[in-house]
Amino acid sequence: MKDQKAGNRGRPLAGPVPIDPSWYRDLVESAPDAVILIDSEGRILLINRQAERLFGYQREELLGQAVEMLVPEQFRKAHALHRDGFFAEPKVREMGAGLELAGRRKDGTEFPIEISLSPIRTSSGLLVTAAIRDASERRRANEMFRALLESAPDAMVIIDHTGVIRLANAQAQALFGYQREALIGKRVEVLIPERLRERHAAHRAGYFVAPKPRGMGAGLELSGRRKDGGEFPIEISLSPLQTEEGTWATAAVRDISERKRAEDRFRALLETAPDAMVIINAEGRIELVNAQTERIFGYARGDLVGQTVEMLVPERLRGRHLAHRGDYFRAPKVREMGAGAELSGRRRDGSEFPIEISLSPLDTEYGTWVTAAIRDVTQSKRERDAAVRLAAIVESSNDAIIGKDLLGRITSWNRAAMHTFGYTSEQAIGQEVTMLFPPERLHEEEQILERVRGGEQIKHFETQRRAADGRVLEMSMTISPILDAAGRVVGASTIGRDISERKQADERFRSLLETAPDAMVIIDREGRIVLVNAQTERLFGHAREHMIGRPVEMLIPERLRGRHGEHRAGYFGAPKVREMGAGLELPGLRSNGEEFAIEISLSPMGSDDSLYATAAVRDISDRKAVERKLARTADNLARSNRDLEQFAFVASHDLQAPLRSIIGFSQLLRRKYHDQFDRDGQEFLDFVEGSARHMQALVNGLLDFSRVGSQGPDFVQVNMETVLARVKSQMSAIVLERDARITHDPLPTLLASELEINQLLQNLIVNGLKFQPGPEPRVHVSAVRKGEAWQFSVRDWGIGISPEYQQRIFQIFQRLHSPEEYAGTGIGLAVCQKIVQRHGGRIWVDSKTGEGATFHFTIAPDV
Repeated sequence: MKDQKAGNRGRPLAGPVPIDPSWYRDLVESAPDAVILIDSEGRILLINRQAERLFGYQREELLGQAVEMLVPEQFRKAHALHRDGFFAEPKVREMGAGLELAGRRKDGTEFPIEISLSPIRTSSGLLVTAAIRDASERRRANEMFRALLESAPDAMVIIDHTGVIRLANAQAQALFGYQREALIGKRVEVLIPERLRERHAAHRAGYFVAPKPRGMGAGLELSGRRKDGGEFPIEISLSPLQTEEGTWATAAVRDISERKRAEDRFRALLETAPDAMVIINAEGRIELVNAQTERIFGYARGDLVGQTVEMLVPERLRGRHLAHRGDYFRAPKVREMGAGAELSGRRRDGSEFPIEISLSPLDTEYGTWVTAAIRDVTQSKRERDAAVRLAAIVESSNDAIIGKDLLGRITSWNRAAMHTFGYTSEQAIGQEVTMLFPPERLHEEEQILERVRGGEQIKHFETQRRAADGRVLEMSMTISPILDAAGRVVGASTIGRDISERKQADERFRSLLETAPDAMVIIDREGRIVLVNAQTERLFGHAREHMIGRPVEMLIPERLRGRHGEHRAGYFGAPKVREMGAGLELPGLRSNGEEFAIEISLSPMGSDDSLYATAAVRDISDRKAVERKLARTADNLARSNRDLEQFAFVASHDLQAPLRSIIGFSQLLRRKYHDQFDRDGQEFLDFVEGSARHMQALVNGLLDFSRVGSQGPDFVQVNMETVLARVKSQMSAIVLERDARITHDPLPTLLASELEINQLLQNLIVNGLKFQPGPEPRVHVSAVRKGEAWQFSVRDWGIGISPEYQQRIFQIFQRLHSPEEYAGTGIGLAVCQKIVQRHGGRIWVDSKTGEGATFHFTIAPDV
């Protein structure tokens, strides 16, 4: 012992100094830390058992020695200066107050330590008690914590209770554009737009009043601000962190721009759907509708969102629909259009119409919702269009964090890993991590471990893993090496995020695009084609590889390309949904140079910094051909009407005058030369006059026929009972002469030409009375509602009409009897048919010979 002392710094040191009272020694021995008492010259006066264990010396080897023997050689000179400075100004310095040193064991190994110092004044002078703690474990924990922080896929920012940033990881640097040194010590509000900073500071203060974990996606969405001033949407999860300096907060910050763009794509696709799309939640309340829904049901979307879906169902069916809805949510599954679910819809004006519905469950962060594609089958053909499927909402669950050693054995397993993979920590820890690998991915583990052993961090590695139930998960993984206190790689930390829904969303987006019935072309702001579907290839004749990346003007004739470029730029300046048929018609250009008529609907997709336009393109060549044919037909009809009007003029002037002369001279001969005609002469004179009058009736009938629809007044609301009363008044002579009865059921008021309807009823009633040769002929008029039209019936009890003649009688000049049997011209029923057709209806007869006849005609509701 003496030899040891003599060898210290070349001079002997005094022996140990006795310390009183004895309770001080007992107190030192019971301390949990190593305790060393030194004098002003740095000599060790007292140590405890903890000091012996920590440094590996027996106390006899240390007592009387300079304390610098416990300090690594490279620090001893500086340590002596610090010691002298402390004795010059002694004061208590607590453990962890910023002084971290390295200790040196007897075997020469170095290790990190923390020291607290307390001066003691004694009769022998000033002494110092040093409490020494091995900081190896804490340093390893800190290094592991920093490694985990660095390997997190999200930006991680740790702040104290005043909002000052204490720590940030590399993802935070990348996300916000700051070097971490520029962030440390700044207020966290530097990462938030100025307009929101005051409100954020209030929220932050409120959080530290009652700190608790808040998961990602728990309703807190903010805007982040990059160093360059650019703003972007973020989502934040918060966790309190207990430190020696009090409660801090760990914020995991995620850029949700992609999710926002996915939602925008989802809404754009919803708007371009050909059917009405209604999304409802589990309570049956409407969450989202598209423009087709507004058009079909007559509501503005603001009147629909938040209301129960039963408002679109007729009242008499609502109770039953409510039960069906409950059954569906208990066992949701895809039900395609036409799979038996046919219902009646109810418009805002109360009118009902038949609809077809397809249903699809939609998993959201709020639970299961349902997407209903609704098709009005009243006016349209039942086409099996592929319904636009909903893009999945980007998942926002916490990430799985898994630790493993260099042999690939799992050493740590958090709760998110249990939720993701379905194994508890007890089941997972100690197992090989390859239990999560599909067979075809087993080769990845050795590659990963080889890179980790080299100290490499693997970022955003996309691969597949397998859950406990056999499901294959699409994963994005960041793998970082775990280092021990000496900086050696001892394992790996894996942070994995399930991106299955994002992958499926991308696949569904492309699948929906492919199943669209129209050609779908997506272009960027510069007009370059970025995506097309198979319909586009078929419509324009180009392979999609030939179109992708080229200007959309390749699909338009050259003479229009300059103007189209201006229209396109204008659209991107103020993008909005423009529906099919909203006035945009262009000629398209096929690959063979052929032009054809197209109609386009447009929908913006994405955000301002990555805006796209979705164009649904429809070939309307057939429709244009029909329109041209209808125009030609209208021209022909107009010419025919002019010809008929000309004929009417000729008939009324050029034909009527000679007929009146024949009749007049016949009557003059009869009066002046009556006695000079024998019986045959009288008969010949009667024949001349009768033929002239018959010809005059024919001319008048033709005149009536030509006038129908050519110069009549506009349609007005006509009370049919008033019209019938006027007809009966006009026919009063015939009614009295034959003692006829004309009866009727209640008759409606409808939109019609009053003069023509008057003539129609009069012709049919006269016809019914004429063909009842017996006494007291009877005619009955009735009307019933048939859908949206009115069907009238005029019934008589006359001689009837054989079935083979029931079509012929409506042709002009077609008669079934001679004039001697029944008077007439064969024009009256032809006039009736023309009037009915002008009113959008049809006319027919039900009859059997000898059983009377019932003439039916319909009047359309909107002519």
